Amino acid sequence: MWNTVGHSKARSSIVRANVLGKVAHAYLITGIEGIGKSLFAQDVARFVNCLDSESHRKPCSDCPQCIRIENYTHTDVFYFAIGNSSKANQIAYKAISMDVLRDDFLTRVNRKPFEGRMRVFIFSGVDDLRADQANILLKTLEEPPQNTMILLQANNILNVLSTISSRCQILELEPIPCHTIEEYLGRIEGEDDESNSGPHVREIARIARGRIDWAKAAFLRPDIMNKRERAFTLIEETVAGDLEDRFVYSNVISKAYGMSYDIYREEINLWLEWWRDLIMVKIGSLQSVFNLSRLSTFEHFCKIISLTDMLKVMSAIDKSAHFIRSNVNHRLVFDNLMLKLPSCSNSNSLGSK
Repeated sequence: MWNTVGHSKARSSIVRANVLGKVAHAYLITGIEGIGKSLFAQDVARFVNCLDSESHRKPCSDCPQCIRIENYTHTDVFYFAIGNSSKANQIAYKAISMDVLRDDFLTRVNRKPFEGRMRVFIFSGVDDLRADQANILLKTLEEPPQNTMILLQANNILNVLSTISSRCQILELEPIPCHTIEEYLGRIEGEDDESNSGPHVREIARIARGRIDWAKAAFLRPDIMNKRERAFTLIEETVAGDLEDRFVYSNVISKAYGMSYDIYREEINLWLEWWRDLIMVKIGSLQSVFNLSRLSTFEHFCKIISLTDMLKVMSAIDKSAHFIRSNVNHRLVFDNLMLKLPSCSNSNSLGSK
């Protein structure tokens, strides 16, 4: 049984290749962060090592090979994290360097399988692969040893070196439909009663935007949604406040986050998401709203802010995101964004909406 949720097209591609005896020695698995690339790669490793004789039953999840791979204890399956990959801090993944590639990967890749049918090398974050690292990997991709498979993962194929992508079969994982994520979350156990409620699950599924890994984490860890709740509350208080309140927010954010680009990017994305939902409510497209629990707040602001002003703010936030990517001073970026927000002097208290 595949542990992967969704991605039936990619799964079928592997099964079909196995039936035809044409399983590739290297696959490049692409898709947005959190879409399930790592789990899919592990499933492929289980598939090619599964002891079940019937292709349609692979991976069986019951044989010793499947169990050991799933538990990260198989001696023929190796995990490497490149650059800033989100997998770099996970126990099974080894952060990669030139020394690791030369001394670890090249040594292991030329050995015969010890306990399985195939040696499988799984690399995450191939987007960040440098040219010198790629050259070491290229020789193996061009002349793969027998009984060896290489599975590369990348968020965006456009960021992968062409010398790498051209030597792999591409498996593109598409965002998982909202209803599929809802069904999946309904089958796993949350930490409290609220986690199991329909509206809460539906909201997580919408916010996930096809990212099954993120959805599962948000469902099982209340702190993720609580953090978003606090961030959106602060955004709403800032929008409702006067110019002084807005500059206070900019100052607080700058001091709290320092020079961390990733955290600033996350904050900007939350601003984009909040204003996007506000626009969806304004035009009456409630089925497109991600943050369903904030509907009443969005309706409140819709009475005060025009659609034209909303679109202007969205444009300003988009420009702010570009400035942050270009390493413009973060405090100046947020100060400038605060000046672009429309006046909400008629909003009164959010608590009285």
